[in-house]
Amino acid sequence: NSLLSPVGNRVTVFDLANHSCHTLSFEARKNIRKMALCPKGQLLVVTDVDGRGLLINFPRRTILHRFNFKARVRALEFSPCGKYLAVSHGRLVHVWLTPGLGKEFSPLILHRKYAGHHDDVVSIGWSKDSRYFVTSSKDVTARVYSLFSEENFKVVTLSGHGDRIISAFFVESTDGFMEGSSNRQIYTVSKNGAVFIWEWKWNSIEGDQNVQPKTASESAPLSITLGEWTLKRKHLLYKDGAKLNCAAMYKNELLVLGYSNGVFSLYEMPSGTMLQTLSVSQHELRTTAINCTGEWLALASAKLGQLIVWEWQSETYVLKQQGHFYDLNVAAYSPDGQLIVTGGDDSKVKLWSTSSGFCFVTFAEHTAPVTAVAFVGEGNAVLSASLDGTVRAFDLTRYRNFRTLKTLKPVQFTSLAVDGGGEVVCAGALDPPEIYVWSLQTGKLLDVLAGHEGPISGLAFASNRPLLASSSWDHTVRLWEPYSSTAPIETFKVNVDALCVAFRPDGQELCAAALDGQLYFWDPEEGILKGTIEGKRDVAGGRRSGDHTTAANATHNKHFTSVCYTADGKSVIAGGRSKFVCIYQVEQRILLKKFQLSHNRSLDGILDKLNSKNITDAGAIDDFNVSDSDSEVEIRNTNDLPGASRGDLSKRRVKPEIRCKTVHFSPTGQEWAAASTEGLVVFSLDANMIFDPVNIDEETTPKAILELLKSKNYVRALLMALSLGETDLIVQAYRGVPPDDVPLAARSIPMSYVGKMLNTIAEQVEKTPDLQYQLHWTRSLLTSHNDRLRSMAPQYMSSFRALQKALSKQNKDLSKLCDDNMYSLSYLVQSSTATELPESEEKNAASS
Repeated sequence: NSLLSPVGNRVTVFDLANHSCHTLSFEARKNIRKMALCPKGQLLVVTDVDGRGLLINFPRRTILHRFNFKARVRALEFSPCGKYLAVSHGRLVHVWLTPGLGKEFSPLILHRKYAGHHDDVVSIGWSKDSRYFVTSSKDVTARVYSLFSEENFKVVTLSGHGDRIISAFFVESTDGFMEGSSNRQIYTVSKNGAVFIWEWKWNSIEGDQNVQPKTASESAPLSITLGEWTLKRKHLLYKDGAKLNCAAMYKNELLVLGYSNGVFSLYEMPSGTMLQTLSVSQHELRTTAINCTGEWLALASAKLGQLIVWEWQSETYVLKQQGHFYDLNVAAYSPDGQLIVTGGDDSKVKLWSTSSGFCFVTFAEHTAPVTAVAFVGEGNAVLSASLDGTVRAFDLTRYRNFRTLKTLKPVQFTSLAVDGGGEVVCAGALDPPEIYVWSLQTGKLLDVLAGHEGPISGLAFASNRPLLASSSWDHTVRLWEPYSSTAPIETFKVNVDALCVAFRPDGQELCAAALDGQLYFWDPEEGILKGTIEGKRDVAGGRRSGDHTTAANATHNKHFTSVCYTADGKSVIAGGRSKFVCIYQVEQRILLKKFQLSHNRSLDGILDKLNSKNITDAGAIDDFNVSDSDSEVEIRNTNDLPGASRGDLSKRRVKPEIRCKTVHFSPTGQEWAAASTEGLVVFSLDANMIFDPVNIDEETTPKAILELLKSKNYVRALLMALSLGETDLIVQAYRGVPPDDVPLAARSIPMSYVGKMLNTIAEQVEKTPDLQYQLHWTRSLLTSHNDRLRSMAPQYMSSFRALQKALSKQNKDLSKLCDDNMYSLSYLVQSSTATELPESEEKNAASS
């Protein structure tokens, strides 16, 4: 029910049963090229484009070892027993012994090296008993090897294909043999669509061609004295001139083929009957897989960033996800923190669910890159501004573009803001540098705010009053009251270009980032500068391959381009054209935490120091495309256009530069998102990894808590678990309280633990089905501490929003379920009432 997919240098796990996904915390050195999971699901091996690998304990999500295969890995496969790992090493195949339960000096021990191919090995397939494996190579041949030395065994070469073999599979067949035995077959699939079926044929006894030797069985070796490999059948599965890129096989029954034109085909084997063919992508399919039951097919297109899981029997999509085709520009959270909206250079606006991590709707009405997005009011609509000169409003109930806001003259919008009531929309333009004000209800242009002398880089509305702040490249930050006047009421001077602006959640403070790397803080009521934070050294880092200066002397990455306040308003988070995102404490003006978005060396600007041996007179070696991959050769041939600067990849390989274009903090206070080069990166607070004990003594132990639960002292056990701070114990003690004792337990919880209890309830609402019990706890807790919670509302705002997010999600799901089954529920109620009436009549007759 789970699917593993590499995203850059990380691995994302898609839970298809629960419709959710999460990204594993570890990172590879560069982009992941191959990965393999052992049959028991305990070990995961991933390798990057340079052949450096990670050995991971998959259940624990921890790295066991880092190693270097010292060559590009094109094939990686565990044996069915899970004890051996076969890895391609150029023309060789290395078989490694995987770690077991015993103590070993090295996690991976080299078992043996296998040679024979004349070109790179591209696929490996194991036999069911893990005794043999078949390899395919670019030399248009496949070879069968034995894992151990066997008598009279010789490596067999299978040839006859007209193009290189992309996949080879060992399968077991039971046709044509006596009962209790199985026959081995090999399927080889070439790039031109030819599928060859090879069968092991036992030598006959005394001229009988249909009887195998009595000594030959599943345990008998594939020795040349006992039999030979013969070509049983050929299938030519061409698809309109398209090349075959990937193949996957399920037992001896199904074969899935993915083509370069985005079409996949499903065939029944060994007859070669086509069961299905479907075009699922506009670009080539690079990989495919089949789940253990043979019901779901996974297909992926690397160029389009598309991942599809198809259930072929019912012909329905189990999963269909696609990211932005070009760079991601902007991102914003909904007021309840359940949704994230993103906009990119591909002119599309996408909505993502923060609980599942999936994109569930895409709007493609814009015709130019999207530069700003924002939610309206309570999150019922989304606004997006684009360089095409329009601001579009999308309804999140019917998922349609219900309003398009335009200007009299065509302009390019760079920023966007909407007031708290969702009635007035403001957008800043590039040239002329003016702010346009619309009414969202009527769609009419109300006013044009002029005064800036340079392009407008940012807009923000205050939450407590109709006050608009704008930042511009003319070295000013201006405050406007668009309801009453078209002239700015206040102008704040900065020494350099102002790049972005943000209000504190309560509207009592304004923050702006400038080109000199400083964060400026103003009091909008008094119009005075409260202070600055020097962030030039904090955000700086990383040297590009084409830079002639060191990272310390570089100027391109020493400023912030996006800033946002945290949910409680005590800190700000800022990111820019750098690999770092910084969080500052506003009152004390100190750096709290510095996050590095990625350690992926496939991106430019990750390393602070470059290796001089990789720098030549013609430039960095990484800028030259020295790969011999067929897919890259095809891309170069199709994009080799005369005079094209962006699409011509025939000479140089362009490395994307790491940068953070937008940062936004969730209203729940539990996570924040960044629109970066690698896509949308979400950092969330992992409560399971935090140990925060409060007021503990020697008697506060997990054992004591479990004993109190057994003795039915629930309130004492809950208080002790809260003081210890372990999430698992808190949940166990919380769920152990009987419903009748919930009000008493809620009154006994001190105020210092109320926030932790609210977060626990919010988490349980999303994970457990007993909603009534969670609502009972919520009502009792809020009623018992009503006065204190009102007076300390800002301190518990993140907990309130997390609880609201969980409850509103449950409300939405249950209301939809009840609406869909309204008549069925009505029928059940009427049926139960009808069955109770005869019983009451019988009782009345008996009494009379």
